[in-house]
Formats: sequence, C-alpha cells, structure tokens
Amino acid sequence: MSSATQTYHNNIHLVLRDLIDRKTKRDQKNFTIYQLAKAINVPHSILVKLMHADPTKRVCNPRIDTLSKIIDFFRNDGFDIAIDDLLSGIKSNPIIDVPSQSANAFSEIKSIPIYQISAGIKNNIGTIETKLTSSSGNFIALLSDEDIKPMFKKGSIFIVDTLATPENDTLVAVELDDYNRILIRKFYIKKNKKILASYDENILPIELTKKEKYRFIGVVVQVNAKT
Repeated sequence: MSSATQTYHNNIHLVLRDLIDRKTKRDQKNFTIYQLAKAINVPHSILVKLMHADPTKRVCNPRIDTLSKIIDFFRNDGFDIAIDDLLSGIKSNPIIDVPSQSANAFSEIKSIPIYQISAGIKNNIGTIETKLTSSSGNFIALLSDEDIKPMFKKGSIFIVDTLATPENDTLVAVELDDYNRILIRKFYIKKNKKILASYDENILPIELTKKEKYRFIGVVVQVNAKT
C-alpha cells in the first residue's frame, strides 16, 4: 500500500455558518449560534471557536461528539445533512482529533503500520505517513473497509495509541471473541459496568463482563475521515 501524507484542513466553519443562515431564512426568524449551543448543550465558546473568522483562532479539530450533536440537531429540524457534509470541500482527508477540543499543533509526520479492521492486527497491509497531534505513544492505523454508520465512510483511517488506557467516554478499538473483526466503539463506565456503544442507534450496546472475552487494542486519538 502506498503511503500518503494527510493534510489538515476543513470547511466546518463555512458549512455551519451556511446551515444557520438557511435555518434563519426558512423560519423567517433569526437563529444564532447562542441558540444552537443551548439546543445541543454545548458551550457557546466552542461554537464561536469553530466559526471564528481568524484561522489562527479557529478550532479545526472538534470532538466527534460535538459534530454528532450539530448533525442530529439539523437533521431533526428537517435538514438533509451528514458528517461528510460538515467536512465537505476538503481536498485531502480531514483529521478529527478525538480526545481534544483544543486546536493542537501537529508535532511531526510519522510512518506507522496500517491494518484492515476486518482482518485484525495479525498482519499489517503496509505503512502510512500521517501527521500526529502527539509524539508520545505507540501508534497504529486501522483502515475501515466498510462504512461505520452513521459517522464514517469506508476508507476512513483510525489512528490508535496502543499504550493509552481506555477511560470513560473515549473512542476505542477492541477485539471480541464473538466478532471476527475489530470494533470501533465508544467506551463508557456506568455504575461500575463497562459498556461499548455504537454511534449507530440500531446496534445494541455491549456490556463487557468476565465471561466476555475481549482485548482493547487501544484508544483512538485521531480519525482521518473519508469523504
């Protein structure tokens, strides 16, 4: 597999501004980012940074959960919008920094092994060069060979830190004996129960018990989303 350097760039601020303008025109009533922030229960300051006119002050690597809340709000309000639409107009794959809401500078370009999600991590299929938001950790890349609904298309690449310990409300890569593939799931701890939840509401959560044989591959720290 040939390596490719991912360029960090997106047009979330333009698409979000357009959605707010379209809602205002449709409803014939002014709609603001203050109202959007309140509706999706996200601090107003985060949306301000997402839409900031100054690129040096703009957050370009928002949390996936923040994007999901924005998408859900406008979908429920009648707009035909998806994650890929927020990330549209990108010449190369967008990079979503999963654990951090702040705009981190990329430290360096690294060459890391890449594996197919459906095949596990027994044999890598090559290497990929990518910019990382952190230089510490042991990183691998996981290539999705099918859509992970509703967030990611086939071809999305998940950068995983195999040394990171899963914490509550983090995105993880995990292997379960009952599945012949790697799963990308949100990890939650609720009332001392460990839960793996999908972004797809049609997929039931998985409770990790002593009987359930599983192995955490690591924590997803970055996603090069396919558009």
